[in-house]
Amino acid sequence: MFNTLLVVENLPYQSDGGLDLQMESMFNPTEYPLSVVVYPAQDQLEIAMGYHTSKFTAMFVQQLLDDFVHTLRSLLIDSSKSLVDLPIHFPTLHSFVHNPANYPVRHAHYYVEQQIQNNPGHPALYDLSTEQRFTYGQLDMMSHYVACMLLKAVDPKSVKADQIVGIVAQNTTGLVVSQLAVWKLGLAFVIIDPEYPVDRIQFIASDTQCIAWIGYGREPPCSVQSNSPWISLECFTECLLSIDRLSPLPKITIDPHDLAYVIYTSGSTGQPKGVLIEHGSTAHYLYAYQTSVTNTTSQTISPTLVAPTFDVSIGEIWVTLSFGGMVLLTHNRDEFKRALKNATRVCTTPSLLSYFDPREFSHLQQVAMNGEPVELALIRKWQQSGIPQVVNVYGPCETTIGSHYKVYDQCSTSEIVSVGRLLPGYKGVILDSWMTPMPGGMIGEMYIGGPCIARGYLHREGLTRERFVDTPTWGRLYRTGDLARWLPNGDVQILGRTDNQVKVRGFRVELEEVERVILASVPDISRVCVAYDHEKKILLGFVTPEDVNVDEVLSALQDRVPHYMVPNSIVPLSHFPLSHNGKTDRKALLALPRRNNVEQNAHIFTPMETKLVAVLVDVLKVNPTVVSPTKDTFFTLGGNSVSAMHFVARCKNNGIHVDLVDINRQTTISALAKHARERSDEPVADIQSTEFTHGPFSLTPIQHSYFSWDLTDPHQWPVPLMMKVTPPRNLLVWQDIVTSLISHHDMMRARFEQVDGEWRGRVLPLNDHPVKVTEVTLANDTSYFEVIAEANRSMNFTSGPIYLAYVLNHQGTQYFYLALHHLISDNMSMNLLARNIRTLLNGQPLPEKTLAYARWSQNLDGLRQGVSLGPHELPNEDELVLPPADVVQMPHSEPIRPQVLSSNLDVTTTLALEQFGHLDISVEDIILTGLLLAYTDVFNCSSIPLQYTSHGRNALGNSWDVSHTVGFFVNVCPIVLRKKEGDDLAATLSGVQSILRGVSDFAVKCMLTGQTMKSPIAYNFLGKHDTSDSTGANGVEVIDIVTSDEFQRQRVNIDPMPLVFLAMYTGECLTLLIPY
Repeated sequence: MFNTLLVVENLPYQSDGGLDLQMESMFNPTEYPLSVVVYPAQDQLEIAMGYHTSKFTAMFVQQLLDDFVHTLRSLLIDSSKSLVDLPIHFPTLHSFVHNPANYPVRHAHYYVEQQIQNNPGHPALYDLSTEQRFTYGQLDMMSHYVACMLLKAVDPKSVKADQIVGIVAQNTTGLVVSQLAVWKLGLAFVIIDPEYPVDRIQFIASDTQCIAWIGYGREPPCSVQSNSPWISLECFTECLLSIDRLSPLPKITIDPHDLAYVIYTSGSTGQPKGVLIEHGSTAHYLYAYQTSVTNTTSQTISPTLVAPTFDVSIGEIWVTLSFGGMVLLTHNRDEFKRALKNATRVCTTPSLLSYFDPREFSHLQQVAMNGEPVELALIRKWQQSGIPQVVNVYGPCETTIGSHYKVYDQCSTSEIVSVGRLLPGYKGVILDSWMTPMPGGMIGEMYIGGPCIARGYLHREGLTRERFVDTPTWGRLYRTGDLARWLPNGDVQILGRTDNQVKVRGFRVELEEVERVILASVPDISRVCVAYDHEKKILLGFVTPEDVNVDEVLSALQDRVPHYMVPNSIVPLSHFPLSHNGKTDRKALLALPRRNNVEQNAHIFTPMETKLVAVLVDVLKVNPTVVSPTKDTFFTLGGNSVSAMHFVARCKNNGIHVDLVDINRQTTISALAKHARERSDEPVADIQSTEFTHGPFSLTPIQHSYFSWDLTDPHQWPVPLMMKVTPPRNLLVWQDIVTSLISHHDMMRARFEQVDGEWRGRVLPLNDHPVKVTEVTLANDTSYFEVIAEANRSMNFTSGPIYLAYVLNHQGTQYFYLALHHLISDNMSMNLLARNIRTLLNGQPLPEKTLAYARWSQNLDGLRQGVSLGPHELPNEDELVLPPADVVQMPHSEPIRPQVLSSNLDVTTTLALEQFGHLDISVEDIILTGLLLAYTDVFNCSSIPLQYTSHGRNALGNSWDVSHTVGFFVNVCPIVLRKKEGDDLAATLSGVQSILRGVSDFAVKCMLTGQTMKSPIAYNFLGKHDTSDSTGANGVEVIDIVTSDEFQRQRVNIDPMPLVFLAMYTGECLTLLIPY
């Protein structure tokens, strides 16, 4: 768990009796990779570092020691500074961060124009498929001809900078000619592979709004749905026979900031995002790469195979043509292999190069790898063939093809794969989450700046502001999302992605970490890819070569990483499948046949364990092959308090004796099975009927409580659900879905009325309850918040409607809004309904009904007589008050709308909180401990009183399954969290935990006994919404509107509490809301 040891020797350097003690600096080796020992001396401190040479280099440890000493000196100068504000001691940081270059500012095709003018007869292109060769002069003629056709097809007067032309082509002469033709007119291009899925082509066509399209065929492919003109390349080579008839092109001045091309890359929302690259950025990259890396001459021959939609292709084609070389256009691996035999250099993806034997191509002068991470084994393989230079090129497409390069020559012996240094003119800095530069060896996020970073994303202003940030020190920087660190020599090492984390059995796992361990542990492995199967919730490992010993890999992993990080299967392959871009195709890997070769630690399942695992699979949807009964608990497999009730009910249906208390007490599945087997002779309690069709029902305590709240309009408290749906569905589909929901969930047909001063509830028969779904098409300038605000005002729990269902169509996008009144719903219920809607949209039946809410209320009535609260269980009333403070005594003459403060924790911080789960410390434990510490510090007190809200679906250990029941379940109770004088953070956290562990049962007792003690501060942890398909994977995306300012402003009822703390997940991030 720990890899660093710090020892501070505390022996005095001189005794009181006059006897001098001389401290000898002794350093004993330890088992820790890094040990730091501090020795006191008469007027100084001596610091020694010991390190394992297998983990660290001498240069790195010396740099670390220098940084440590400098930090200590900085603290002595100004001890009031926080650690984050201390200056970083990194003498060579400036030279690493910025590689200045005074290059002339050009447009993208400036350098190829020089070649056309100076060497028109030199070969520029050779197409291996057609065996056609074209010179620079012919390239100029053909591009001129296409430019003329383009001008003829559109209104020449309307052509202006930043307009986009679509090119539908693969690696052909026409592709290169079209790119140059577009640039000659001062326009930009976007390339579309005709083999793209139809949905992707249609999205790009709609997003770019191209003024024209160029491609092969007399007509555009049906997937390009556009009214813009189509320029066919079928006969463009005929221009060579009619050169005299070519019209001159208009003289166009191209500004370096004009758009040169748009390239689409995958987006986190499921839709691709268009990266906007300017002319000046393109020209700068071409010149920087030429002068630093490749040194192209008229003798250079370079093949290309990767898809033209990949910026590596753009770079390789135009670096070669801009400086006089010849490009070999290939269309498959066989052609590429033939081209390699005649080439002088190559730049492509590591995945593509892994298919070839370097010994066949030892004549190459340079092999450059770009587009994806490269393993050291592949670099060594090409080095050992005698090739003078192997180059690792790095840079996201947002930095114009590449930003860093590392040359490995025949003398290179480094055992670390780095991306080297910056190209001339670029800036690169590694920062932490506070935008502070990281010293050598420390991991942070890579930021890149300079003249080559993109303008931003097309029509994605919010994302552009998020990813392209302005800094006072380095100017405008692009956040790459790549984890990196400085090596002692100034090179940069990329260590993976900040967002490439998955959750396996409740634990966060970095896929790259597993890959690094495999590569470091098994020397025979040349390539590795660890992927996550989202459907089966398991890790899978793929390795090359094909004869790798799988048992050796698994053994190495089990010795080095926790069991949840060991892939379920290791699949040896001769080669990895490639995508269109020439990168490893992870989807294709996941589709390969495989077998489970993890031996479950040779554990033999008992019959009871087998039964329990079968129920776990049904309830938690885990893959049975990943369950380790001797190591896993219900909660590490992804269970929570709600699914625990479902699990207990399913066990009882199968004759297995398990109660809620057993799940918390028994540490593993094996222990739970043993306990259940010991109780096998006891009769299993009957599961109560889930049926309740219609009729009167008694209100639950929380429903009774609702009518005592001081509300402006009790009828208007909607609990909302907003979903974005792709593709749009017609109204009949939504009517069928709502019909299924109100049939399945009785409370959606409920009404509440006052009889003789007492509120009563009843459920309408299905036939007496009309289904109403309203469809609205919004005007372009209308927000859907305006529609739902008006709809919410119609809600009425006595006469109806008690639920609202709206289909909202806006500019081709469909939203579905469903809101239930709070009397029949809560946050967890809406999460359940979201899952139900996804299920119905997929054409599947709803899950089996659980206990009806009316039956639940009836059961609670039966518990009242046996429940009581002792005086010792209730907090002291003197503590249930706000501390005296001016901030809470604001005089006012009219009602005040509550203000709302909100804070979104980033994904990294949220994941850091979740990492404590395996130590039995929940996110809520940490939130409430932090709230206690902040509150006591601000108000200078020792406790915080809270009106705590629990989800309310437990009932003092009774196994009533309401996990799939819609209703108003929450319970509230007063609690006081205390910070004792002298307690450290651990003790304070432990005190908070001790209260939270029993708060659910305490809340039930408070509600059943009618306990009305009130705390002045409300707290509610709404937990994590169902995130399956939250990114729209099945065409449904849940949109958080509750935390939006628009929704908060339209609320009719305000919380009577002076202060409210709400915590909830929005996506993968934790959001904190404080209405006050």
